[in-house]
Amino acid sequence: MQLVILGTGNVATVLGKTFQAKGHSVVGVWGRNAAAAKELAASLQATAYDSIADLPKDADAYMIAVADPAIPAIAAQLNVGDQLVFHCGGAVSKDLLLHCSKNYGVLWPVHMIRKGQNLPDAFPVVVDANNTKTLQQLEALAAALSQTLLYADDAKRSRMHMLTATAVNFSNHLLHLVWQHAAAHAIDPHFLLGILDNMLKGLQQHVPSAQQAGPAYRGDLNKLQEQLAVLKDDSALQEVYAFMSQQILNTYHPGKAL
Repeated sequence: MQLVILGTGNVATVLGKTFQAKGHSVVGVWGRNAAAAKELAASLQATAYDSIADLPKDADAYMIAVADPAIPAIAAQLNVGDQLVFHCGGAVSKDLLLHCSKNYGVLWPVHMIRKGQNLPDAFPVVVDANNTKTLQQLEALAAALSQTLLYADDAKRSRMHMLTATAVNFSNHLLHLVWQHAAAHAIDPHFLLGILDNMLKGLQQHVPSAQQAGPAYRGDLNKLQEQLAVLKDDSALQEVYAFMSQQILNTYHPGKAL
């Protein structure tokens, strides 16, 4: 397919280069930052455009790859008749593209994408479309990114996005607090990587509850109080530790409280 990309960030850059490497061609790039658009277009041997109104109207597909809050304003300026238009937002309705084209949808890569990094061999790509023909086109594009294809309408995809944010962002912030505490006490936190890797690999075969361990799981209130005392100099991590411990107690020992 011949693609036009609207956006110049991580997703626009990595997906554009991946699509091109898999046999598709990028013919145009637009971005709010004109210099960034020219840079991305040059790397893709494409043409940079200063205005959405100036974009070619005969490309096969138009990919809006920008931050979710920016999608409505861009969609309001794009009208390409029957050509495929899709955005890459997990929590944004496909119907924001209703007036862009008769054929529109969503292609959401469930992966933390950064410029300069290649996509992994396997990760989920979620697609949705307003008709069968468009869905088939998006399936073909998704196949250039991954063999793991999922289908979800707006409501389901929005919930999937929330679950992704909860699982990834919250756990990452917890690890940030752990890393900070370790550094403050002259401990190299990388000793945790092995056990973290083992936990994540275990999720491929077991539900999380089958891997739960620790003093809260055992209902050991004395040990919990000891560990909270260790965190007396770290109110942020202590607060999270207390909250999560109580959640685990509620699950496995209803009625027990710190």
